[in-house]
Amino acid sequence: MAGALRMGAFPRLYSRIAGRQIYTSAVRQYRPVPTTRPTYASELAALQAKEKGPWGELTKDEKIDLYRAQFAKTIPESKLQEPYAKKLVGMLSGFVAVSVMLFAFLRKYIGPEKPRTLTPEWEADSIQKAKRLRANPITGISSRP
Repeated sequence: MAGALRMGAFPRLYSRIAGRQIYTSAVRQYRPVPTTRPTYASELAALQAKEKGPWGELTKDEKIDLYRAQFAKTIPESKLQEPYAKKLVGMLSGFVAVSVMLFAFLRKYIGPEKPRTLTPEWEADSIQKAKRLRANPITGISSRP
């Protein structure tokens, strides 16, 4: 099996087992920089006019507003994702809830009666039969006369 993994039958699986990365020529989909510049709304129209002049005259807040108008998120903000643990716990608790509801439904409506081997009469008869046949008489019920 290990030879088949190394020989390329399951290269991605082997890379996860061995802890190695696989370098592929696939194009990366991460593009934090927009290709076109968005049009400004009316509140940023004055900043757009000031932007064409010298940047030294702009205040720090105006520069930040211009940056946020062009890029909605910074690169570190765009790399942040929703926590995986939250999604995992939510899906797992949903699965457990559905399972418990299915179990309760089956318990109430599908199989309410016990099997015949669990009735008190059956258990008493099986004890009497074990005593009569002296089944494994070393210990237990059938060892007593």
